[in-house]
Amino acid sequence: MRRLLLATTALIAFAGGANAETVTFNSSGTFSNVSGCVSNCPVASGNTLTLPGLGTNQIVANNVANSVEASPFANDVLLAQLTWTNNSISPLFGANSNVNYNLALNFTSPNVTGGTSTYELNVSSTFLAGEWAFGFSAADTADLFSTINLTGVAISDIHFEAENSLFLSGLNKWYVGEHHTGTLNLYADFTDTGTQGAVPEPSTWAMMILGFAGVGFMAYRRRNQFRLA
Repeated sequence: MRRLLLATTALIAFAGGANAETVTFNSSGTFSNVSGCVSNCPVASGNTLTLPGLGTNQIVANNVANSVEASPFANDVLLAQLTWTNNSISPLFGANSNVNYNLALNFTSPNVTGGTSTYELNVSSTFLAGEWAFGFSAADTADLFSTINLTGVAISDIHFEAENSLFLSGLNKWYVGEHHTGTLNLYADFTDTGTQGAVPEPSTWAMMILGFAGVGFMAYRRRNQFRLA
C-alpha cells in the first residue's frame, strides 16, 4: 500500500513537471529615412538597404520566427538578423549616409507582448577596404525590450554577435569587408522563473485519477481481507 502511494506521488510529480514554458516569437525589420548624403545615396526599400558601389551591396533585415523551451533555460536564442552582401567596390567619395533600422519583436507565448526600436545608423565606406555600420547601441536595444513582459520567463544577456564579419560591441560598429557576406545576429537568454501557475494537462489528470483509483482499490482489498480473516 505504501509503495503504491509513493509510486503514485512520483508519477504525478513527474507529469506535473512536464509543463515547460514555451517562448514563441517572430521579428521583422525595415529601413527608412536615408539622409546625410549628397550623392551615391543608399536606397531603402522595405527590409532591404541597397548601398552604392560597383556590384551588389545590400543589407537585408531577415524575418526570424522561433519557438524554444525556457525550462529551465535557453541560451543564445536568435531574435533578429541582418545579412550584408558586399560584392562591390565602393565609391571613393559620397559614401557616408544615415539610415534608420526599425526592428519589431512580437511574442505569442507564454503571453502576447512585443516591442519596437529604431537604430539610427551611419553607414560609411572605406575605399577598397569594406563598409562600416555605426549605431547598434545598447540604449536602442533596451528600448526594444522596455515594453516586453513575459509571464514566468526572464530575458537576459541581450547582445549582438557577427558571423563572417566584425562587430565591435564597445563602439556599436559592424564591419563587412568587400567581396564578403556577413551576418549580424541579436541573441538573448530565456529563463523559466517558475512564477506562472502550472495548469495540469489532460494526461496529468488521467495519471492522477488512475493513481488514486489504484490506492482506493488496494484499500478496498485490504478491508475485505481483514473481514475474511
